[in-house]
Amino acid sequence: MNSFTHTSPGWRLLAAAAGFTVLLPVIIAASPAPAADVSKQKLFLPSNFRVEIDGVIVGGFKEVSGVESEVEVIEEQDAGLATLHKRPGKVKYGNIILKRGFVNDPAREDALREWYKKVLAGTTDRKSISIIYLDRAGNEVMRYNLFEAWPCRWKAPELNSKGDTTATESIDFCVEKVERI
Repeated sequence: MNSFTHTSPGWRLLAAAAGFTVLLPVIIAASPAPAADVSKQKLFLPSNFRVEIDGVIVGGFKEVSGVESEVEVIEEQDAGLATLHKRPGKVKYGNIILKRGFVNDPAREDALREWYKKVLAGTTDRKSISIIYLDRAGNEVMRYNLFEAWPCRWKAPELNSKGDTTATESIDFCVEKVERI
């Protein structure tokens, strides 16, 4: 059986005298990346954090999300020109969502739930919140400071008779400014 091989970038063409052609991919081994200096890397584990409200550590949160900002885009068009110009507008910050295991213990004072009850009654008591990232040893490596925060939403645990996970409640906070330190 006569056959010939033709090589092109990324593919190898194998033709045989029997009248059929087979196109096979060529496997190219990647060269290893240069070794990175691990001592200079600062990777964070998403499970190592703590939350402070007005400088007081409040623990027991299993998840923090919503730390984000967005700049409004204002579009303007010059008279007589087809070009659309974009410029930055107002800055908007997302609501911060704290999730924790639900505990229904009347003897345990819950400052966050009481704070939310004040908002429901019409009193907006604004506070500062810090989300603090920790290294493996528990040392602070970075923080987000959230200013003028107040609870704007509380969500009760979802109930599911087939579930076997811990009941989780969430509390959302409106913030006026986020600062990374």
